[in-house]
Amino acid sequence: MNTFRYALRVAASNVRARTAQSALTALIVGLAVALSVAIVVLADAAQRGIIRAADAFGVLVIGPKGSAQQLVLNTILLQDSPIGLLDSAVYDDLVARQPNLRIAPIAMGDNINGYPIIGTNHTFFELRRSINEPPAFQTAQGRLFEANFEAVLGAEAAQALGLQIGDQFLTSHGISSGLASDVHTDHPYTVVGILGRANAPHDRGVFVTLESVWEAHELGAQSAFVARPRADNQTAVRGRLTAALVLPFGVALNDVYRIAQQVNTSPEAQAAFPGAQLGALFSQLNQGQAILNVVAGLALIMASLTILLSLYSTTLARQQAIAIMRSLGARRTTVFTITLLEAFWLTALGVLIGFALGHGVAAAVSAALAAQSAIPLQTRIVWAQELPLLIIPLVLGIAAGILPSALAYRLNVVEKLYNT
Repeated sequence: MNTFRYALRVAASNVRARTAQSALTALIVGLAVALSVAIVVLADAAQRGIIRAADAFGVLVIGPKGSAQQLVLNTILLQDSPIGLLDSAVYDDLVARQPNLRIAPIAMGDNINGYPIIGTNHTFFELRRSINEPPAFQTAQGRLFEANFEAVLGAEAAQALGLQIGDQFLTSHGISSGLASDVHTDHPYTVVGILGRANAPHDRGVFVTLESVWEAHELGAQSAFVARPRADNQTAVRGRLTAALVLPFGVALNDVYRIAQQVNTSPEAQAAFPGAQLGALFSQLNQGQAILNVVAGLALIMASLTILLSLYSTTLARQQAIAIMRSLGARRTTVFTITLLEAFWLTALGVLIGFALGHGVAAAVSAALAAQSAIPLQTRIVWAQELPLLIIPLVLGIAAGILPSALAYRLNVVEKLYNT
């Protein structure tokens, strides 16, 4: 035990004596570990954030024919563009067939400084993560819209746009900021409500009536696209939608599958289950993560080779010092252990640097992505996946120290002392 402690102290002293070389070697190891850690932490934050953001949005998304994944991404995560327009007759038919079904129609196509205008009705504000929880989107100030060209702003949209209750604004055509000629100058909106923060992409949304969106696109009172109230507090719409959300309350799961089958057999519409589409998205993310993991693994191997070269060159440079140590009574095993422990110290220092750096980079990237997408990306320590990423470099580093240690072990003391 005393011999091991002695070897541990000498190894640490040798590492400190080569400050620049040791720091560079540890940094190379740290960068490789940081890459692995950041990949794992970001993947975990993305999956949890997407699931959290999508939790409130019902069990079924109905939209026009096209990519089901793009339909879900656009409707629930506000990513990508709408895949097309859906005749609201599909919505009317569902309401007629299932009078107890709660459906939130969605019409998008305009924006204000890049923040999407979302046409819908009050059913949207009944969305919640579970039947026992309050609605996910509730007004923090003012009220919900009650007339055309009244707007309710998501928390992030209100803060970024600097709008307050009573302010007016104009919208532009398209899902992102465009040319001045695209502005709907004849249809100003008035802010009547601001929602509390829900930590969801729709915090970026600006919510208005469906009729407001249609009228801004000349699909209002000048045409046959009008809304008519129903006795059951639903609204039968006449116009174009980008999607409709089926709320999971008051309908059995078997009925949901039956509804999805009916919709998918129609030539103009499709029904997509958000969970299935997000699962497919996670599979794609996992494939990308697997590729990055291979790159990170190669980086770890290169870092191990760096340790090997560093210790090998150092061992060659101090052969005479090792010979003197041996002549003073140090055993071969002690010299072997000292060199091997130097590899351990360098690798351990690199692992600590990589762990801290990886989490720092992941936190910074998550914050930047969350600011752009409003998807809550909160990083955490994922011990189950990170622990192997910390142990494997230590094993590789110690393995890289075996060759220099063997060189020190087999050193010919008489020859080196004689050459001195």
